[in-house]
Amino acid sequence: VAGAHTGRMMGKSDNPRIEALDALLAEKRKHEGYLAKLEDRRAGTPEHVFSRLRDEYLTKLTDLQVRASAEAEALTEALREDEAAVQEIEGRLAAVNEERVEGELRAEVGEYDPKEWAKKLENLTASASRIEKERDTRRASFERTRDLLIEAKGGEAVAALIGSGGGVAPAAPVAPVAAAAPA
Repeated sequence: VAGAHTGRMMGKSDNPRIEALDALLAEKRKHEGYLAKLEDRRAGTPEHVFSRLRDEYLTKLTDLQVRASAEAEALTEALREDEAAVQEIEGRLAAVNEERVEGELRAEVGEYDPKEWAKKLENLTASASRIEKERDTRRASFERTRDLLIEAKGGEAVAALIGSGGGVAPAAPVAPVAAAAPA
């Protein structure tokens, strides 16, 4: 998927391999642009000059693709780690949300004192919020790495790497739970 990464502003990464791959792909896109512009000017350019420049750009593109593929190979483990981390975080978030739903039910039937439940709900909500931020950060890392790998290796290769499920699913909204007063 050529150009899948084009136009997206990416923040600095903690992974120098991601930055290296990003730079290689930017350089590759630049040379692809040179080739496209050269082709547009083919009719008015002497054939030997056109051929020399085209060969130079194609050689550079080949070199960049080989180097990008090597960096991409090294990043495949980072992609798997991010995917596994998001799944683990999703599990923790589900447990907190389940605890919140259970607590709401306990409060509704009168097991929890309203003040006790309000404090517990506040803690659960804060915990869920922290976990959601952690998940979103890891998901962004996963998506950035995946997008770079797709550009470097192709979509089918990356899909095979992360399995038929297509990787990390988008965040599902969590319904807020109000403090329930005993009946």
